[in-house]
Amino acid sequence: MLLPIYIVASGIQMLSKIGSCAMLAIGWSSAAGVIHLNATLTDSAFSVSGKYQIEVLETGDTLRIEPGQKFSFALPPDSLWTLCAKKGDTAGAYEKCFEIRRPGKDSVIEAKLEGTGAFLAQPEVDLATAATVASANVTTEEGPAGDTETESVRLQKVMLRAQRTPKRALGRQTVSAKLIKRMPGLAEADVIRSIQGLPGVVSSSDFSTKIYVRGGGSDQNLILFDNAPVYSPVHFFGLFSTFLVNGIQDVTFYKSGFPAEYGNRLSSVLDVRSRRGGRDSSNSLFKGSSVQISTVATSAHTEGHQGPVRWLWAGRTTYIKQVVDFLRERGAIDLVLDYYFYDLQGNMAYALGPDAEASFSVYQGRDRLNFDPFLVEWGNTVIPINFKWKHSDGWTYRTTLAYSLMSQTFGLTSIFEFYNRIATWQAKQSAEYSGLEGHRLTFGEEASGMQTIFRNSQYVARLTFRDQTDFLLVSLFMQDKWSPGKWEITPGLRLNYASTLEAPQAEPRLSVKYSLPAKQTLDFHAGYYLQYINSILFGDQESINEFYYPAKKVKYRTVEPTASVLLAAGYSKEQIFNQFDFSLEGYYKSLYHLLIFAPNEKPDSILFDTQRDLGDLFDEAEGYSLGYEASLRRPVGTLFGGLSYSHGYSVIRENVFREPYYPKWHQPHSFKADLAVNWKGADGIWASKKKGGYFRSSTQVKYATGLPYTEYSGYAPSHLIDQNDGRMAGGPNPEFEGNLNVMRAGYNEAVVPPYFRWDVKPVDWGREGKWNFSFTILNVTNHKNVFFYTYDRQQNPPERITITQFPFFPFLLSYEYTF
Repeated sequence: MLLPIYIVASGIQMLSKIGSCAMLAIGWSSAAGVIHLNATLTDSAFSVSGKYQIEVLETGDTLRIEPGQKFSFALPPDSLWTLCAKKGDTAGAYEKCFEIRRPGKDSVIEAKLEGTGAFLAQPEVDLATAATVASANVTTEEGPAGDTETESVRLQKVMLRAQRTPKRALGRQTVSAKLIKRMPGLAEADVIRSIQGLPGVVSSSDFSTKIYVRGGGSDQNLILFDNAPVYSPVHFFGLFSTFLVNGIQDVTFYKSGFPAEYGNRLSSVLDVRSRRGGRDSSNSLFKGSSVQISTVATSAHTEGHQGPVRWLWAGRTTYIKQVVDFLRERGAIDLVLDYYFYDLQGNMAYALGPDAEASFSVYQGRDRLNFDPFLVEWGNTVIPINFKWKHSDGWTYRTTLAYSLMSQTFGLTSIFEFYNRIATWQAKQSAEYSGLEGHRLTFGEEASGMQTIFRNSQYVARLTFRDQTDFLLVSLFMQDKWSPGKWEITPGLRLNYASTLEAPQAEPRLSVKYSLPAKQTLDFHAGYYLQYINSILFGDQESINEFYYPAKKVKYRTVEPTASVLLAAGYSKEQIFNQFDFSLEGYYKSLYHLLIFAPNEKPDSILFDTQRDLGDLFDEAEGYSLGYEASLRRPVGTLFGGLSYSHGYSVIRENVFREPYYPKWHQPHSFKADLAVNWKGADGIWASKKKGGYFRSSTQVKYATGLPYTEYSGYAPSHLIDQNDGRMAGGPNPEFEGNLNVMRAGYNEAVVPPYFRWDVKPVDWGREGKWNFSFTILNVTNHKNVFFYTYDRQQNPPERITITQFPFFPFLLSYEYTF
């Protein structure tokens, strides 16, 4: 008998809580064991009689309560808890959240939850030792529950600070949209760039937003937009994020130990969640909408709320071609750039009741880059539909229906053209049950219909090669988060069947967490991961996008799914000196069945067989990576930020006849630091005269060892009559003097000089929800970071030419106005 599984897929706890945020003022006393909360919901927004749901975000515990009636929770020992009460007459994601962060020992809490914050009731225990809070006047300001900005509650002589902070786990980090906006960016706030700043993540260059996580390839990262997969979400030149930050609630990033519900990737999960429109409980059509103008792009978004419906739509386009042309005509730069893109992004949510919501999201983006005679075009279309229902008996159901398309074309006008397309139709259902004490069970299924097309057109020779695969990938997953005492043990299993392969395959996973005294934790994870759609490695240089090919049986061989075994362990300690969070993580990862495009190593019987598949021209590689990462952060305060150090090794071997080598993303040492200063406003050195006013500055620094490349060891003249030397069609004829062949040394045995970049955002000025002006300086020291080397072979000896990355650039201005 099939269980009725309804709902969106992803996460055990909902990390994106939208709505008004208030403070919970409390009284406390010394108590042993767990923390007991006794509270009453008296907020005017919940004045209508009936059942409402209260959830503790840190534990996922829920209760059905009535306004005015006392309810109780047993809270885990901590200094931060978040309680969210959901209304039934607004969009399902709207709720009022009461959050607290309290220093001190275990407590008994008694409170009323009310509109402007919370009113402190008389505690059930003697408060003689806490007389300063015996009668409190509470003042708070409301804001979105997902914000990380700190707010203050003054209880006479006692100050509490509240912050929405997700429960920490090994290899998992959540970055809010507000934090992304605060840090220095290239042209604008950037979702992917914020992830590149985390330890264990390698970025290949300033011009790319691809990420390489703990030794894995850039195609091994599962990127989700409201539970729908997104393939190669990049814009050219590294100036722009794919996702518009104004439409994002937060981003959860797993770099190891991701739950069993996530599959078909090896290295990481980047889970992007849309923000629900309408910033408060009152109806509005345009309140909170904004327009942003920067040096190289313009964007706008609109949002609103009418009854049970909430919406948010955003769009962006660039005029970087016109800016480059303007600067070139005035002699400021020597660059020709014919580039254009646009993005459209949005969502609409409808409340089906107090505990159910349906939502519809869209992302559409297209890019066009013309380096005459080269032309590159690519883009994504992503459409997820999500449904979520929380049942009162401890069940939560999620369903996702999604369509995702990525297509790209690369060619030389009238000579050749490569075309790649991957389309996915996905249905995913999951159920979560929390009715068993100490257990949180999750199970579900995911079915993906996928189509990949690879086409190579040689117009000069009038030849076209086309490889198309249509296949079905079905997965079942199950997981139990078991919490006996100080332990948290999470076994999981994912079963997969691909219609292009003969046998099903399993992915077992296990995570263990142990809580030590003084906010310390130990974590361990072991898992086996499979990936059924992989990128083809065509050569040394990084391509703008990935070229995807599925695991399948072809004429002469079987293209196996890429596989990985991951072991990771970590230690963390929070609130060191009541200010700093520290983490230390180590990992070992093995990789199998990596795809290498190697037509020159195939016999003529395969190479010239017109019935062969593209997969017949692949070789397989295997490899491993290992390393550790240390991070120290101060998450809030007048000065906040952090620093991290990563040390790791990555090695790949293509076959038994070739020596192992470092992949192009191998970076043994990396140091990253960021720092922000609140000059004025919340947590500022000076108070703002106007409500919501702020003035901030921030900076980012990165120092890392250079990436590997293949050096040239010598040169020799070429005397092959009527042939070019492999450079390109129409190249100079080798029978002429001065045409030289450069001889290669060992593959990726050399490294470019170390990478260093220091960015500063000296001005981040505005009022919350009103306007913002920012000014960013890139590469303050004008450090010449090497992008790649090339050679002028018309010189004797050949002259090496260095192509560098972003220079000193002090012209990034941005202004945003919110209606």
